Amino acid sequence: MKRRAQYMTAVTGFNDRNWYTPTTGIWQSVWLTFTSRSYLTAVKITPNLDALTAEVEVEAKNARSMEVRLEAHYEVDGEKKEARAAAQISVNEKGRGILVFPDYDHRAANDFYWSPEHPNLIGVTAELWAGDDCLDRVETYFGMRKISVHNGQLLLNNRPYFQRLVLDQGYWRDTLLTPPSEEAIKKDIELTKAMGFNGARKHQKIEDPRYYYWADKLGLLVWGEMPSAYEFNDRAMRGTYRELMEFVKRDYNHPCIVCWVQLNESWGVSNIMNDLRQQDYTRSLYYMLKALDPGRIVSTNDGWEHVDENDICSLHDYALFEDNLDKYDDPGYYTEKNVEHRLSNASGNRYHGEPVMVTEYGGVAFSGDEQGAWGYYEAARSQEEFLSRIKKTTEKFISSRGRFSGFCYTQLTDVMQEVNGLLDMDRNPKAPLERLKEIFGREFY
Repeated sequence: MKRRAQYMTAVTGFNDRNWYTPTTGIWQSVWLTFTSRSYLTAVKITPNLDALTAEVEVEAKNARSMEVRLEAHYEVDGEKKEARAAAQISVNEKGRGILVFPDYDHRAANDFYWSPEHPNLIGVTAELWAGDDCLDRVETYFGMRKISVHNGQLLLNNRPYFQRLVLDQGYWRDTLLTPPSEEAIKKDIELTKAMGFNGARKHQKIEDPRYYYWADKLGLLVWGEMPSAYEFNDRAMRGTYRELMEFVKRDYNHPCIVCWVQLNESWGVSNIMNDLRQQDYTRSLYYMLKALDPGRIVSTNDGWEHVDENDICSLHDYALFEDNLDKYDDPGYYTEKNVEHRLSNASGNRYHGEPVMVTEYGGVAFSGDEQGAWGYYEAARSQEEFLSRIKKTTEKFISSRGRFSGFCYTQLTDVMQEVNGLLDMDRNPKAPLERLKEIFGREFY
C-alpha cells in the first residue's frame, strides 16, 4: 500500500510525491477541558488476567501528597460488582494502586474477559482527594484481556485465537483522513464484523480515538500502526520515536489494540537488508515498545526483511494465485527464504519460531470499469471472479491454520485510485455481505 504524505512531511521536512490526496493541519478532534488547579492528567491501566488484578498508574498536576481513590465496576452473571483501591500521590505527582478482582467460576469468563465475541468493559472511576474535598474526577475503562505467544501460536486470553484481519486505511471521499462523523466510524466497524473479520490492521494511520472506543465497545481486534517516514535520517528517527511514544501513551488503555506495527515493508529503512545501523534502529523501536508496553505483541518490520527482535513472522504476498498456493506448504520457504519479491529476514537474522501470518494479500481490483482500475495484478471482470479469487487464497490460510495464526486481507475500502476494496469508497459492498462472511468468517474445528 502507499505511504502517508502528511507524516512523511512531518518527520523528513519534505515530500516529493503524493499517492493520495494529502492531509495537513488539525485533522483529529481537539478537546479542551476545564479543571481546578489540582487535577488528574493520566490514568494508565494494565490488566493482569492471570492474577485477576489491574495496576492503575495515575499522574496529577499540583497534587503532591494527595490521594487518588479508585473504583472499578463491572458485571458477572448479571450481578453488579465493584473493586476498590487507593493511590497516594508522591512528590513527583505520580501514584499507583492495584485493583483486585475476586476469583470466580471460570465458566463466567465470557462475562468478564474482553474478546471480539464478548467485549466486556470494566469501568473505572478515579477521584483526586485533598482531605475531605474531591478536586477532580475521571471516568475511564479497560478490558481484562491478554494477548500472548506460545509455541508459535497467538493466544487471546490464554487460548489459541485465529486473527481474521482486514487492512483498513481509514479514508473517506470528502473528508480524507478525518471521519465525517462518529456514526461513520461505527459503521466501518460494523461492516468489518459483518464480513466475518474479527480485527483490522489500521494501515499507516494513528486513528481517531473514537475508532478505538467503538472497537472496544463492539468487539474488534486492532493492530495499531505507525505511519512511515520517507527516508532514514536523524530527523526521521527522532520524529518516529516521539510520535510512537505518544501513540502508546494516548491509546494504552484500549483493549482492542493487541499489536503495535512499528515499521512496514522497510519503508524509511530501505537498506535494512544489509545496513546494520538501520537494523539497530529497528531493534531499538522494538525494545522501546516492550519497555513502554510489554503486554502487547510487536510486528517489527511488517511484510519482510525481519530482524531477530520480532514477535510475529508477518508476510506480504500479492503474487498468490490458484496455481501457486502450494508454496505455502513448505514453512522453510516463507520463513527463511523469500516472500513474493523480498527475503523474509534481513541479513544476519533468522526465523525463531514466531507465529506466522500473511498480513497483506489479495488486493483484487473490481469496480465494474477496468479502465484505470488499480489493484494487484489483473482486475476482476465480474463479481463471481472477484469472489472466486478471494475465496481460493483465503481458504489456504484457514485450512492451514496449524501453520498460520491468521491473515490480513487488502483492503476494506477503495482509496482514491485504488479500487481493490471489499467496499467502494462510499462504503457500498461490492458483493453481498453474507457471501463475504462465508469466505472470511468460515468456521473450522
